[in-house]
Amino acid sequence: QENQNTADRRQRKMVKKTEIGQINIRELSNKAQTQMGDNFDIRQFQRQVLETGCVPLELLENKIDRWIGDQSKS
Repeated sequence: QENQNTADRRQRKMVKKTEIGQINIRELSNKAQTQMGDNFDIRQFQRQVLETGCVPLELLENKIDRWIGDQSKS
C-alpha cells in the first residue's frame, strides 16, 4: 500500500509538470505568433520545440526567442 501511494504521488507530480510544460509551450507559440504575424508557421515552431528535446523551459524559451528574432530578420 505504501509503495502504491508513493507511486501515485510521483505520477501526480509528473502530470502537473507536464501540464505546466504544455501551458508554457502554448504561451511561447502565442508569443511567436504575435511577434511574427503572417510569417508564423506552426510546423516550423513545432520543429524548433521538438528538435530541442528535453530541456528546462527557460532554455526552450531562449531558443524560441532567438528563432523569432532570426525569422524577423529574414
